[in-house]
Amino acid sequence: MFYEPFPGPKQLISSLRRANFLLQFAVQPKNMNRHPLPKLMLATCASVPLLLVLTGSIGQKQDQSLKPGERRVENGIIEVSGNRYEIDGVCKFGEDSATCWKPDGTPNNELSDRLTNSIRHPRSNNSRTYTVTFLKKKRFLVLKHTRLNQSNLSGNFPSNRDNYGQLKEGWSGSSSSGFSASYRDFDGSEIDWNVIEGTFEPETREFPLRYEFETQSPNLIKLRLELGKFEVDGNLFEIKSILDHPRLEPGKQDASSYYNPYQAPARTDVIIHAVSIVNPYSSFTLNVADEAGNPYAYVDKDAKPVSIDTANKWDSENLRYTQDKPQPKCPYMPVGNWSFNAKYEPPTNFDRPCYFGITKDKCKNILISSSARTVYVFEHVKLDPN
Repeated sequence: MFYEPFPGPKQLISSLRRANFLLQFAVQPKNMNRHPLPKLMLATCASVPLLLVLTGSIGQKQDQSLKPGERRVENGIIEVSGNRYEIDGVCKFGEDSATCWKPDGTPNNELSDRLTNSIRHPRSNNSRTYTVTFLKKKRFLVLKHTRLNQSNLSGNFPSNRDNYGQLKEGWSGSSSSGFSASYRDFDGSEIDWNVIEGTFEPETREFPLRYEFETQSPNLIKLRLELGKFEVDGNLFEIKSILDHPRLEPGKQDASSYYNPYQAPARTDVIIHAVSIVNPYSSFTLNVADEAGNPYAYVDKDAKPVSIDTANKWDSENLRYTQDKPQPKCPYMPVGNWSFNAKYEPPTNFDRPCYFGITKDKCKNILISSSARTVYVFEHVKLDPN
């Protein structure tokens, strides 16, 4: 749970939207005669023999079992909103070659040949490096992403570090090897190949791959701002207090109003208690609203609500400034919002204050925009060929 400030009027946060990054890596598509891949796509694939960077040891061993709320991948393919994900293979790199196999351990000679060719015939002078760990098993997983339409839904790889930042065995979700490739067909479909590094104990024979998507609910939850309990995606919360913060005297700033770069003309403090967290894949953003359910965005120096259009107009009119004429201080202050993500919070029994930069009498309702994570699990990914 954390407060999200508003650095400027154009940066109003309307919902939890995560910027998912799309990893890419280079191999060639299967049907090369029908759909030849431009050679320049392999320009960053490989160059001189791979340099091994030796590091320390792995800490904690990770649980491989299917966790509550996770979905098992059927037939080795994830299909979500016109996007298809599948494992092309698992690979082990040598100094000048790659050996790859399918998730079930059978050889994948085609993928081995593509990557080996990229290593031996690079189109770049950059040295290729990747990290290894003493007495540990290093593997690279090749994830194929096919976009069947204009939708570009990408996911995230859950972290393989514990709460103390120590590396656990598993797929890291990134790669320093730099392989990247993409391909577009005449029908508009696109293919990307992603390389994912993994480090494992020597005795580990297989390890699942987890891939998660976050989707936002199209409907807002409107609730009365009052003492009592409310539920979001099965998780239960309680509003324990609603306090009107006294107006701050000119020139003074309360230490608790750290989030506001300007003098806060008013503030309402709401204490929210997490009663029961049964859905670990839920997150939401909470905004205060007026009687009609319109969310507050900004207030002026007298704590009167200001519309987003008014704030944006001032912003656009005053962004033109030079060194001799610095930008004036914005006369509007953000009301703010409150965010909760079960992924980063204790399971239950905690209180968190929410600070809203507007007087209590104007806070009639709360609007909740929720998001949910879906974790797909590729089970039984073999780390060695049969």
